[in-house]
Amino acid sequence: MSNLKQLEEKIEVGSTSPEDREKRMKLMQEDDSLEKHEAMDTGVWVSDPQQIKEDFLNFYKDKFQPCDSLISFSSISVISGLSSQDRNLLEDAISLDEIKAAVWECGRDQALSHDGYSFAFVKKY
Repeated sequence: MSNLKQLEEKIEVGSTSPEDREKRMKLMQEDDSLEKHEAMDTGVWVSDPQQIKEDFLNFYKDKFQPCDSLISFSSISVISGLSSQDRNLLEDAISLDEIKAAVWECGRDQALSHDGYSFAFVKKY
């Protein structure tokens, strides 16, 4: 890597020869090759488009699977003002349809949220 750094310093000052540029290209290609090998999860380089799509899908499917909460709330006492039905609603998982319904029920001219987007923007995009 120090060779590459030295060559880049020479390029910066403008004192490189064609051989220096050629060395730099070879070093960068070697570096790219190393990065590709390090990035492979199973050690096998995949070039089949269908296999790439499948691996991509599986990677993100595994990343975004629903999981149980790691936080235990057993020590929190139940507020006496809530009915058992209300408590159950609070503890149930929220579906994507419920989120969509809540967004669509909001008026278009609601105040901006903390991220600066109004509900009109969220609904449109």
